[in-house]
Amino acid sequence: ADWPRYNRILGSLRQEGEAPPVVLWQITAAIRLLLRLKCGLERHEPLPRLLAAARVWEKRRPLVEAGLKRHGRESLVRALRASALVDRQIKGADLGDPWVSMARISLILANT
Repeated sequence: ADWPRYNRILGSLRQEGEAPPVVLWQITAAIRLLLRLKCGLERHEPLPRLLAAARVWEKRRPLVEAGLKRHGRESLVRALRASALVDRQIKGADLGDPWVSMARISLILANT
């Protein structure tokens, strides 16, 4: 993963005052998409059919396919679990800075 770029974007969003729940939603949506596609591939479903069912735009497909090659199922599950922690932090149900925890998600994905 391009974690330096991810963290620059994350920092910019924070500086611009973007709401953490909105940022987390986008991160989590991307992780869930990759995980859903990865599970479909493990069931030997054809990628074009999976991408069509997930309504992945044609222009976005190369990026999604690269993500599928780069990340294993286990790292995607870990990243999804980490996003649950961020959600609890945003809601005040867990300690910590949600922005720091969102940055940690990039490290999980970078180490795959």
